[in-house]
Amino acid sequence: IEAAAAAKAWGRLDLRFPMVFASEFQNASQESGLGVEELIAIARRESALSPSAVSEVGARGLMQLMPSTARLTARKHNYRYSRSRLMVPSYNTAVGALYYRDLLTRYEGNRLQALAAYNAGPNRVRRWINGDMSAARWVDTIPFKETREYVRAVMAYNVIYRLKAGKPAQLLSQAERDYQY
Repeated sequence: IEAAAAAKAWGRLDLRFPMVFASEFQNASQESGLGVEELIAIARRESALSPSAVSEVGARGLMQLMPSTARLTARKHNYRYSRSRLMVPSYNTAVGALYYRDLLTRYEGNRLQALAAYNAGPNRVRRWINGDMSAARWVDTIPFKETREYVRAVMAYNVIYRLKAGKPAQLLSQAERDYQY
């Protein structure tokens, strides 16, 4: 991904959106019931698909899990928690997928809200919902630039990965379009 960016190979989707750790994402997808493409889109944005990534605030691994969030998610789903295993792709993708699924459940399947919560935290997202905005306007008014860009990027990356996999791709579901944010 970094090499494609350095070479300004913007049209090389095979380099910019690789399908790495395919078995790990497939296993996480099967366990969580979520699409492989959606999970890898999150990891693509979170870590540029680097299993050794550690953020400035301490998020770890492919899906950039905060240790405290990973611990709570692991316990909730009867996984043995291990901070060091957050750097192991199979463990990180499994726990990350379960956390994202929990967020989707919390937000009744609304990916925009779940992704914003994955990035900025669920308590913040709750405060941002007024009930009088379209999806596009809501994303545009997310107070944190990082979260606005994150939601847009993951949604777009999901479409790209779905198209690469030969699957139908739609940016927003009808429910996401109809929802008043």
